[in-house]
Amino acid sequence: MGEKTSSRNMSIIVFLTSFLIYSVITMTRNAFAASIASVIEEGILPHTAAGIINAGFYLFNGIGQVAGVKIVDKASPIKLLYVPLVGTLLAMLFMTVAKSFLSMLIIWSLCGLLQFPIWPAVLRMVTEYTLPEHKGMAMKSIIFGFGAGTFLNYLLATIILKVATWRALFVASAVIVALCIVLWMFITGKKKVILSRIKEENGQNEIKEKTKTKGFLKTLISSGALLLLVPSFIRLFLDSGLKTWAPTMFVESYGASASFGSALVTVLSFVNFGGMFFATWLCSKVTKNETTALGICFLVSLPFAVLLLFVGGVSLAVATLSLIVITTMMYASHQLMDVFIPAEFDKVGMTGGMASLMNGVASLGAVFASIGFGFMAENYGWSAAFVMQLGLVILTLAFCIFARPLWKKFISR
Repeated sequence: MGEKTSSRNMSIIVFLTSFLIYSVITMTRNAFAASIASVIEEGILPHTAAGIINAGFYLFNGIGQVAGVKIVDKASPIKLLYVPLVGTLLAMLFMTVAKSFLSMLIIWSLCGLLQFPIWPAVLRMVTEYTLPEHKGMAMKSIIFGFGAGTFLNYLLATIILKVATWRALFVASAVIVALCIVLWMFITGKKKVILSRIKEENGQNEIKEKTKTKGFLKTLISSGALLLLVPSFIRLFLDSGLKTWAPTMFVESYGASASFGSALVTVLSFVNFGGMFFATWLCSKVTKNETTALGICFLVSLPFAVLLLFVGGVSLAVATLSLIVITTMMYASHQLMDVFIPAEFDKVGMTGGMASLMNGVASLGAVFASIGFGFMAENYGWSAAFVMQLGLVILTLAFCIFARPLWKKFISR
């Protein structure tokens, strides 16, 4: 009875701690994005340079995730989590003293690279170290760490930018990450026996010995997941692009302050939680098919993408509403593409690799968003940036339609 109780308690602790770490790392990855409006307003960097720095993070993060597809399924997720934690702490500290474009670019790019295993490691912690009785709810809930982290970042930025410079945001982030490292060391160092027992009770040793009937690439093609990499790319392109550049857009198109722009993005991040509930309900209760649900999310975004073509001409309320709807649907897409779709690959033993690939390609989308939105806005105006956005929404709908029959066949096996 004692062992059973300790396993149950540790299973809950593993989920809560994994959720906390995922939220904190997500918070830090948005730290520079939340600072861009202030950096530009202070005249430290122009639009394009700030966009390139932010893009450097996602470029190296995406490369790391794509290159590490096999690593994340083989290495211990407990040890893997130290990579983003320690790497992020160092990056936060160095960003507080970085003064040049080149130094910021190097530091922030390395931060992105070292954060590559965060999502696969967290997802594996949930699947391998939580008991079956907790796993269902944990799988549905862990993705909320992404929204929680984004919300915390912009909330922290809103508060700090009112009373201090943007560098203080990195100081605060460093302190929070350091506390997470201490917590993770305590839990994994003192409770090794219980963690091993949970893994055994969870049947993970048997799962690791599954025989794959097809190679990773063949499965990717036959399932239609290869086509879904395009929506994955566009999903974070739109979400990251809008979150990164919304404060600047509000400043330039509506005369708002940088702190006001950050506050609006904080509201966006909070409301975006609804997208995850929407995706869960839509996929599990209505469509029973992730690609269909994904197409619906982008279809809902379409009319609001059209409204943003007239940014500066429409009211601030309309522009804000459009951003809320689009980013909420991108969060819904995040739930579908980073949780539901990788979970379907558990039957072929490829959950970690698929999660890493989806996240890696999405990160590359954020790279082009950071540069693309900034470049278009600086050279052609915000309306041109939103024309680009509209075209990508339509393109995603087409790829969802093409992937649907293959995916339907794959999940019905």
